Amino acid sequence: MSENYSILKTLGDPLTLRDWERYGLPSDAVSQENSIYVTKGYRWPLLIDPQLQANNWIKTMEKENNLRITKFTNADFIRVMMLCLPNGFPVIVEDVD
Repeated sequence: MSENYSILKTLGDPLTLRDWERYGLPSDAVSQENSIYVTKGYRWPLLIDPQLQANNWIKTMEKENNLRITKFTNADFIRVMMLCLPNGFPVIVEDVD
């Protein structure tokens, strides 16, 4: 227990956070904490991102890992998911209602 508990001090790695800033993550504490939740979580995150900051950060960070971007309304949605998920490729599903 601590009066001054910080998720950044517990799970945050300064070098990783610096790299994420290079990929476009804002340097404020809320963005950094949320990025830790996104990367350390056991399930897929749902990001409500009206300013598209997290979206741009993930797109930049995962570009070299064959990131695929799709929507539920795309005709090839199932094919994209069947290709990416078993092979470990990152996927962003945009415009989830």
